[in-house]
Amino acid sequence: MHSLKKFIPQWKRALVAVLLSVNLVLALFSFPVITGAPSRHTRAATLETGLNSCGESTSILIGVCSSFRNIALRESIRETWGRQARNYTSKVVFFIGKPNPAEKLFRVLVEKEKRIHADIIEGDYIDHYANLSMKTLALLDWARGECSTVKYIMKTDDDLFVNFPLLLNELSKFENPTRLLIGYKIEQARPISDRFSKWFTPTSLYGKPQYPDYLSGSAYVVTNDLVPELCEISKLNKIFWLEDVYITGILAAKVNATLVHHKLFGFHKRKRDLCLDFITYHQITSDEMSKLWKNGHSTSCHSIDAS
Repeated sequence: MHSLKKFIPQWKRALVAVLLSVNLVLALFSFPVITGAPSRHTRAATLETGLNSCGESTSILIGVCSSFRNIALRESIRETWGRQARNYTSKVVFFIGKPNPAEKLFRVLVEKEKRIHADIIEGDYIDHYANLSMKTLALLDWARGECSTVKYIMKTDDDLFVNFPLLLNELSKFENPTRLLIGYKIEQARPISDRFSKWFTPTSLYGKPQYPDYLSGSAYVVTNDLVPELCEISKLNKIFWLEDVYITGILAAKVNATLVHHKLFGFHKRKRDLCLDFITYHQITSDEMSKLWKNGHSTSCHSIDAS
């Protein structure tokens, strides 16, 4: 297993940290503008990947929507729960967008990362939070063409830890699952009108007073029979920048999919010293991911009711 330190010298890692800080500051003071995304989705174009399709034995495709810049998080996933998922005949693939032209160092580092791991699909759109809907559509589009035999597709963020054995245990409780989206259900949410909020949405982008029910975008599972329908209906509906509202709310409602609430899909930041009693842990750093992985292997976890 190649580690991050083996292919990124110390001075480059320090420079990456500085660039990330600059990008964070810029993001805090800018309204997210969808760049490189058409008003209606045609096909989520991806650049050449050389990535193999899912095999017949693959049961779950896990698509990790990752920022082009988050090299350390991707490496932590590969060394922890991602490696475990692959051992369970699941496929883990990272979906990224294109960097800004000024980010030449990231381009060099990510190209090397691609050659080493062969698990990255780069979309033909600018990598920006406001383009997350494009990124997730690229995931679904790729799954439709390359992983049509899997039972489930799971979408996650890259700052998320997946308790894979518990995920499998909970999914096994569904008998003949069809037309389902499974995750943490959010009801009666309203568009954010605070201009300083990360999720500020003006009425020009969404004019209704309330969003449809949707699943938290940090992580959710889709039964594979829904994937072609979601891809097709996206071509007929104007793209919306909040990915979870768009995919699991707007599009899911259009195809009459069923949203299944599951409380073990955690999306708030939680204490890291706990037993691994949730399926997902959100908003974690690469260091926290490693610590959580060690915790899970050193603590005897109990099962809790998921009803």
